[in-house]
Amino acid sequence: TMTRHRKMGPEARRAVILTAGRNLVRAKGFAALSLLDVARWCEIHTAPATVKHYFANRQTLARCVIEEARRLDDRVVLRRAIEANEKAVAS
Repeated sequence: TMTRHRKMGPEARRAVILTAGRNLVRAKGFAALSLLDVARWCEIHTAPATVKHYFANRQTLARCVIEEARRLDDRVVLRRAIEANEKAVAS
């Protein structure tokens, strides 16, 4: 269940959003990555506007999700990134 955490600091909230983004990509791929869906996947109550505050657009969010996946050696997300890139190049 989602709860509100108003006292959460900006770095902690950003981390929650990135975790939600990685989890969404892991489950559904990069095509499913959107600011709205990431907000829905957050473990705490997060409005889409909050996601947009930290990540201006989908491309910025995707880049940061990939950077975080590299940092954590999240091979599933990295594989999804390669697959999405291959689809983009092929089209």
